[in-house]
Amino acid sequence: MKTKWVLGLVVIAGLMQAGCSINFSGFRAKADRDQVLNAPLVPGQSLTADTSFGSIKVTGTDVQACEVQAHIQVQASSQEKADLLLEKVFVVLEAQGDGLSLRVEKPHLGNNESVGVSYDITVPHQTQLDCTTSFGTIDIRQTEGDVKARTSFGSIHCNAVTGVLNLKTSHGKIDMHEVLSPEIMADTSFGSVSLNCRDSGVSKGRIILKTSHGRITAENIRTSVLDARTSFGSVSAAYAPDGPEDLDVTLSSSHGSLSMTPPDAFSGRVDLSTSHGSIHVDRPVTVQGGISKDHMAGTLGDGPGSIRMNTSFASVKLH
Repeated sequence: MKTKWVLGLVVIAGLMQAGCSINFSGFRAKADRDQVLNAPLVPGQSLTADTSFGSIKVTGTDVQACEVQAHIQVQASSQEKADLLLEKVFVVLEAQGDGLSLRVEKPHLGNNESVGVSYDITVPHQTQLDCTTSFGTIDIRQTEGDVKARTSFGSIHCNAVTGVLNLKTSHGKIDMHEVLSPEIMADTSFGSVSLNCRDSGVSKGRIILKTSHGRITAENIRTSVLDARTSFGSVSAAYAPDGPEDLDVTLSSSHGSLSMTPPDAFSGRVDLSTSHGSIHVDRPVTVQGGISKDHMAGTLGDGPGSIRMNTSFASVKLH
């Protein structure tokens, strides 16, 4: 019975994430309105955006302010109650610390009442972001500050973003495209993780990518430290050809294949293993100890780098 409840919550969250309308028996009426807010925001300052049910979209532009288009939607057991509830819901944008805070003010909700608020925000490119929602996607574009994003049921997307990334969701994918970051932490329980790095980048730093149920793909990497782990899914990591030689890479999966393309200059130790699969190596590794079909340890040059790849039920490939 408990399993059925969990699966039911996941299905409901997926429908909400996709933008579908969910009509519980008590929600017989709905009402909505838009609210526009703006406040001065200097490049380099921060924005904290918080909502419980709704998406958050942030776009960096050449402005000196924060501009918010908020969409408020309520549901209740009758149209009269929905209209009354809508009048009591407000979005507040106010000064907080070295920046702004965006939040929802709402009354205590009774039975068969719900409030959802989604944001479409523009900020200066150089804005530090802290975005939180429980049910909804988070989409960050063209910003040059650090990003912290949290959602429970929804995906996270970052496009053309520069800065430290700290991204976490429970049920949804994490997608990062054309990012430039000295540190990335992306963690989901049910969903894929994909990363595509910008051509220019820093060699020092770290990337940590984790999921329990989903694949992990990372392309054009230039950061020395990479830790990519999944339980049920494949892991594929490809470094830029001119990436650093002193790698510290760990790729791991319980049920999925592993594929790794190090930079041309990589030099160091290699340790590859699988319990039920094959190992394939395209580079001239000097093997240490015996050779078996499920484990290979050796060196590729005499540098300080290290590549560790381990899976249980799939193949391991070092290109």
